[in-house]
Amino acid sequence: AKGVAFLLNHLVDFVIGIIKTISKIPFSEVFAGDAITILAVCFFCLVAIFAILAGKKKLRRGFVALIVLVAVISFPVANLLFPQEKREGVRFDVLDVGQGQCIVATEGDSCVVIDCGGDKEAEHIAISHLLKRRISDIDALILTHAHADHANGALYLADTINTKAIYMPASDKDNATFIKLSEMGDEVFVEEDMKLSLSDMQISILTLPEGKDENENGLVVVISDGEYDLLITGDIPSELEELIVPRIPDCESFVLGHHGSKTSSSQELINKVLPELCLISVGEGNSYGHPSSDTIARIEKLGAEIHRTDIEGSLTFYSR
Repeated sequence: AKGVAFLLNHLVDFVIGIIKTISKIPFSEVFAGDAITILAVCFFCLVAIFAILAGKKKLRRGFVALIVLVAVISFPVANLLFPQEKREGVRFDVLDVGQGQCIVATEGDSCVVIDCGGDKEAEHIAISHLLKRRISDIDALILTHAHADHANGALYLADTINTKAIYMPASDKDNATFIKLSEMGDEVFVEEDMKLSLSDMQISILTLPEGKDENENGLVVVISDGEYDLLITGDIPSELEELIVPRIPDCESFVLGHHGSKTSSSQELINKVLPELCLISVGEGNSYGHPSSDTIARIEKLGAEIHRTDIEGSLTFYSR
């Protein structure tokens, strides 16, 4: 048995080596979320069929007409399927990544991604979303903490989409994923509160004293557009939320902490934030019982509007 296992082990290593080598070839993976990409693939398939049938005059004439037709209608169809945005303000997308979190904020030519993790291949969902919207650069990737449901897709995302800067909590700088990310862009291990300005977006990154685990070491993010504010608290527990209450404004929108867990989004925080819109990034039928009925009750008592990714899928809203 050991001899067979030894041989199989080398065979598996050989196959994995081939896969890794092929995966490094440019365009080894193509995300076809954009209608233009899909139409281009169809067009070149038609060209290939035409080349095969080039010797048959009657078929050739028909294919020439078909290829010309596809070329003429490609761009109008693409613009019809994916029209350019005409809304003003910051667009926020809370992507449905299952039990996890990935939030995209865009305004003008600027793009910020907060977290990229979940049990639904968050990296592929995020990349497809960005490419469908013709976004090829991420100005800032902010990771609230190192847990897999917030960061397991970050490496692939940063490797696939040009990411200019990556912000991570300094208390987790020894985390293996964060170490690899620090080699992929201009990394910032956030040690104290800081502010970023991208187009009309003002981004505040708030820190907490070093705690005993990743949740307690997390970053808190506030994205503002004029008087409009969105609060993202990651997975920080209720007992630490009181530390950020004096440092945040009342916010029109709030992504509930820890996927709606009863250990986050305390009454004290909610009383300070007074959100009109609450978003919950959570996986359908998750084993943690998220979101908690207690948390939902606190939000409903406030009268805020609630939207959940496990029920509605990805959520989109605007600051104006």
